[in-house]
Amino acid sequence: KPLVAAKPQKTDRPEKIREPACFTLGPFAKADVASFTSAAISALGATVERRESTRRKPKSYWVYLPPSKSYQAARRKVKELRKKGLHDLFIMGNGSHKNAISLGLFKRKSAADERLQRVKKLGLKAVLETQYRANKQDWLDVTVADGKIATVAAIIEIADGLQRTELSQRKCQ
Repeated sequence: KPLVAAKPQKTDRPEKIREPACFTLGPFAKADVASFTSAAISALGATVERRESTRRKPKSYWVYLPPSKSYQAARRKVKELRKKGLHDLFIMGNGSHKNAISLGLFKRKSAADERLQRVKKLGLKAVLETQYRANKQDWLDVTVADGKIATVAAIIEIADGLQRTELSQRKCQ
Protein backbone atom coordinates (compact mmCIF):
# COMPACT_ATOMS: atom_id res chain seq x y z
CA LYS A 1 0.00 0.00 0.00
CA PRO A 2 1.52 3.37 -0.99
CA LEU A 3 2.04 5.97 1.70
CA VAL A 4 -0.11 9.02 1.28
CA ALA A 5 0.88 12.31 2.86
CA ALA A 6 -1.71 13.50 5.28
CA LYS A 7 -3.41 16.74 4.43
CA PRO A 8 -2.61 19.52 6.87
CA GLN A 9 -5.51 20.11 9.12
CA LYS A 10 -7.01 23.56 9.27
CA THR A 11 -7.10 25.04 12.75
CA ASP A 12 -8.87 28.06 14.14
CA ARG A 13 -5.64 29.34 15.67
CA PRO A 14 -3.78 32.00 13.67
CA GLU A 15 -0.14 31.43 12.82
CA LYS A 16 2.26 32.81 15.36
CA ILE A 17 3.33 36.34 14.45
CA ARG A 18 6.92 37.28 15.17
CA GLU A 19 7.46 40.19 17.51
CA PRO A 20 8.98 43.38 16.13
CA ALA A 21 12.36 44.60 17.38
CA CYS A 22 12.66 48.32 18.15
CA PHE A 23 15.73 50.46 18.71
CA THR A 24 16.83 54.06 19.13
CA LEU A 25 20.08 55.20 17.55
CA GLY A 26 21.76 58.51 18.29
CA PRO A 27 22.43 61.22 19.02
CA PHE A 28 23.66 62.54 15.69
CA ALA A 29 25.29 65.96 15.88
CA LYS A 30 25.29 66.27 12.08
CA ALA A 31 22.06 66.02 10.09
CA ASP A 32 23.79 64.59 6.99
CA VAL A 33 25.16 61.63 9.00
CA ALA A 34 21.66 60.98 10.38
CA SER A 35 20.21 61.10 6.84
CA PHE A 36 22.83 58.73 5.44
CA THR A 37 22.37 56.29 8.34
CA SER A 38 18.58 56.46 8.04
CA ALA A 39 18.78 55.59 4.33
CA ALA A 40 21.17 52.69 5.00
CA ILE A 41 18.90 51.20 7.67
CA SER A 42 15.76 51.74 5.55
CA ALA A 43 17.46 49.84 2.70
CA LEU A 44 17.59 46.83 5.05
CA GLY A 45 13.78 46.83 5.21
CA ALA A 46 13.45 48.46 8.63
CA THR A 47 11.17 51.40 9.33
CA VAL A 48 13.06 54.50 10.43
CA GLU A 49 11.52 57.57 12.03
CA ARG A 50 13.74 60.57 12.56
CA ARG A 51 13.21 62.90 15.50
CA GLU A 52 15.01 65.99 16.69
CA SER A 53 15.69 66.97 20.25
CA THR A 54 17.46 69.83 21.93
CA ARG A 55 19.90 69.15 24.74
CA ARG A 56 21.09 71.87 27.06
CA LYS A 57 24.72 71.65 28.00
CA PRO A 58 26.55 73.92 30.47
CA LYS A 59 28.65 76.44 28.55
CA SER A 60 29.94 78.68 31.34
CA TYR A 61 29.31 79.82 34.90
CA TRP A 62 28.61 83.45 35.74
CA VAL A 63 29.12 85.00 39.16
CA TYR A 64 27.41 88.34 39.75
CA LEU A 65 25.77 90.63 42.27
CA PRO A 66 22.04 91.19 41.67
CA PRO A 67 21.01 94.43 39.93
CA SER A 68 21.19 97.72 41.85
CA LYS A 69 18.29 100.18 41.65
CA SER A 70 20.30 102.53 39.40
CA TYR A 71 23.56 102.80 37.50
CA GLN A 72 24.83 105.30 40.08
CA ALA A 73 24.12 102.84 42.92
CA ALA A 74 25.99 100.14 41.01
CA ARG A 75 28.98 102.49 40.53
CA ARG A 76 29.07 103.20 44.27
CA LYS A 77 29.06 99.46 44.97
CA VAL A 78 31.91 98.91 42.47
CA LYS A 79 34.02 101.55 44.28
CA GLU A 80 33.40 99.74 47.60
CA LEU A 81 34.35 96.40 46.05
CA ARG A 82 37.59 97.78 44.62
CA LYS A 83 38.53 99.02 48.09
CA LYS A 84 37.97 95.42 49.31
CA GLY A 85 40.37 94.06 46.67
CA LEU A 86 37.96 93.02 43.89
CA HIS A 87 39.08 94.58 40.62
CA ASP A 88 37.71 92.33 37.89
CA LEU A 89 34.21 93.85 37.81
CA PHE A 90 31.76 94.99 35.18
CA ILE A 91 28.39 96.76 35.43
CA MET A 92 25.82 95.20 33.10
CA GLY A 93 24.32 97.85 30.82
CA ASN A 94 21.08 96.30 29.59
CA GLY A 95 18.71 93.37 29.63
CA SER A 96 17.22 91.59 32.62
CA HIS A 97 20.52 92.03 34.51
CA LYS A 98 20.81 95.78 33.93
CA ASN A 99 22.90 97.37 36.74
CA ALA A 100 24.04 93.97 38.01
CA ILE A 101 27.75 93.72 38.76
CA SER A 102 29.50 90.92 36.92
CA LEU A 103 32.21 89.27 39.00
CA GLY A 104 33.39 86.86 36.32
CA LEU A 105 32.44 84.34 33.66
CA PHE A 106 34.14 80.97 34.07
CA LYS A 107 34.51 77.85 31.92
CA ARG A 108 35.05 75.60 34.95
CA LYS A 109 32.46 75.39 37.71
CA SER A 110 35.19 74.95 40.31
CA ALA A 111 36.69 78.34 39.39
CA ALA A 112 33.24 79.96 39.61
CA ASP A 113 32.66 78.34 43.02
CA GLU A 114 35.99 79.72 44.28
CA ARG A 115 35.05 83.23 43.14
CA LEU A 116 31.60 82.90 44.71
CA GLN A 117 33.05 81.84 48.08
CA ARG A 118 35.61 84.69 48.02
CA VAL A 119 32.85 87.23 47.38
CA LYS A 120 30.56 85.75 50.05
CA LYS A 121 33.40 86.01 52.60
CA LEU A 122 33.27 89.77 51.97
CA GLY A 123 29.63 89.71 53.12
CA LEU A 124 28.12 90.06 49.63
CA LYS A 125 25.14 88.16 48.31
CA ALA A 126 26.56 86.97 45.00
CA VAL A 127 24.77 84.62 42.62
CA LEU A 128 26.16 81.76 40.53
CA GLU A 129 24.24 81.20 37.30
CA THR A 130 24.92 78.45 34.79
CA GLN A 131 24.90 79.58 31.16
CA TYR A 132 23.72 76.91 28.73
CA ARG A 133 24.28 76.08 25.09
CA ALA A 134 21.44 74.38 23.25
CA ASN A 135 22.60 71.54 21.00
CA LYS A 136 20.22 70.12 18.41
CA GLN A 137 20.49 66.39 17.99
CA ASP A 138 18.88 63.91 15.64
CA TRP A 139 17.76 60.47 16.74
CA LEU A 140 16.59 57.51 14.68
CA ASP A 141 13.80 55.30 15.99
CA VAL A 142 14.09 51.99 14.17
CA THR A 143 11.53 49.18 13.92
CA VAL A 144 12.29 45.79 12.41
CA ALA A 145 8.72 44.56 11.85
CA ASP A 146 9.32 40.83 12.08
CA GLY A 147 12.40 40.91 14.29
CA LYS A 148 14.62 39.32 11.62
CA ILE A 149 17.92 38.45 13.23
CA ALA A 150 19.96 39.23 10.09
CA THR A 151 18.43 42.72 9.82
CA VAL A 152 19.02 43.42 13.51
CA ALA A 153 22.64 42.22 13.16
CA ALA A 154 23.17 44.57 10.18
CA ILE A 155 21.75 47.52 12.16
CA ILE A 156 24.10 46.70 15.07
CA GLU A 157 27.02 46.62 12.62
CA ILE A 158 26.04 50.05 11.21
CA ALA A 159 25.74 51.46 14.75
CA ASP A 160 29.15 50.05 15.73
CA GLY A 161 30.70 51.97 12.82
CA LEU A 162 29.40 55.31 14.07
CA GLN A 163 31.25 57.54 16.51
CA ARG A 164 29.58 59.06 19.60
CA THR A 165 26.25 57.37 19.00
CA GLU A 166 24.53 54.65 20.97
CA LEU A 167 22.10 51.95 19.89
CA SER A 168 19.60 51.00 22.56
CA GLN A 169 16.60 48.75 22.50
CA ARG A 170 13.28 50.44 23.15
CA LYS A 171 9.76 49.24 23.75
CA CYS A 172 7.80 48.96 20.52
CA GLN A 173 4.59 50.97 20.40
